Amino acid sequence: MLDQVMDHLLNCTDMLFEAGDLGKNGKSPTGSKQDNKRATRHGHKQREPEIDVSSRSSDGSVYTKQKQTSKKVKMLTAVLKFIVDSIAMSFASHYHRRCLKFTSAYMQHIVSSFRQLSTDKSQFKDENSKEFIMCVKSSFTYAGKLLNLVLNAATKASPAPVESFNLASDLLDLTISGELFLGSNYAAQLFAAAKPWLPDLVLALGSTSMLEQSLERPYLSALEHIKLHFPSWPLILAKVELAEMSEGNLDQEEDDDRVSEPEFPVFKKLMGMIISLLKGNRSILDAVGVIFLAGSVVGLERKDFGLLLGLLHFVCLKLIGKDDREWSGLDMMLVSLPDIYPRIEKGLEEEGDEDESCKLNNARALLEPVWLYHVYETERFSEMEE
Repeated sequence: MLDQVMDHLLNCTDMLFEAGDLGKNGKSPTGSKQDNKRATRHGHKQREPEIDVSSRSSDGSVYTKQKQTSKKVKMLTAVLKFIVDSIAMSFASHYHRRCLKFTSAYMQHIVSSFRQLSTDKSQFKDENSKEFIMCVKSSFTYAGKLLNLVLNAATKASPAPVESFNLASDLLDLTISGELFLGSNYAAQLFAAAKPWLPDLVLALGSTSMLEQSLERPYLSALEHIKLHFPSWPLILAKVELAEMSEGNLDQEEDDDRVSEPEFPVFKKLMGMIISLLKGNRSILDAVGVIFLAGSVVGLERKDFGLLLGLLHFVCLKLIGKDDREWSGLDMMLVSLPDIYPRIEKGLEEEGDEDESCKLNNARALLEPVWLYHVYETERFSEMEE
């Protein structure tokens, strides 16, 4: 009986999302550069909340867009709670993949809602908005618990589905969106909800790699998947790293550009905790590090050398340490270097723009000690060098 209820419920939510009213029509938190500037510009012109005249209460009064959003989120939060409670009681173990997909679509809908609400923050202080934020916090908690349940059920014979990684990425995107569109105060509330589930989020990020038998397959799988479903959080992480690099360079003459970028203090705090968790377990660091390196390859292929440099700066200086040229115990990450390093050198030969060449050169400098160590001392990459 419960299986039938779960199946019907998921079918209904699938139709709801596919109708285009929720989730799947949402943009990424970063959107275009124009969206970023609009979202972060102080003192921008406020718009009146949208009114949907097709949605009326029984007494004929209209609902604002904000009220509609609050009602939808409240309903979807109840659905997510039911799903998680059912799985926790072992009543829906064979629905893991579909439940993860639903939760990801719901997180994407919240991101879209953040964008809509950011157009009139003066209206974001009444009871509807408070209820909305409470539901979002609860939903983050339920999503974290869902990841925990799915990961605990995973085995070598039946590993966690790739949708676990997708949901972890969507939760990071959600945190970024809250900070970008509604400000750090709201993002801090999300961070409080996220903190207990960060270990599960980290494991989910590495779930596509940890149970692979070969060393080559995790990198190739991560690269293939991230190309198809590139999340927003690596873009923001790269921007944060580039901003820190600029601040440390006294000769940098791009102060005006840097001031216009959001600082994302809550996201930086969250990433700091993720760094601490990863440094505590070398094998998990290896599995998750592959994701960052795969993201850097996307930067190379898109000729977004800022993305390449920012992610490599994060990996080499924050995750591993600039003095570590061996990368001992990071075999899956090392597998990626014969793909990345020669591509950077080729890019340097072909790139004509001075600023872009500088980014490529700095990216090469980050990997060069590790590359040369394994070419000449361990001869791990000697064949590639020849």
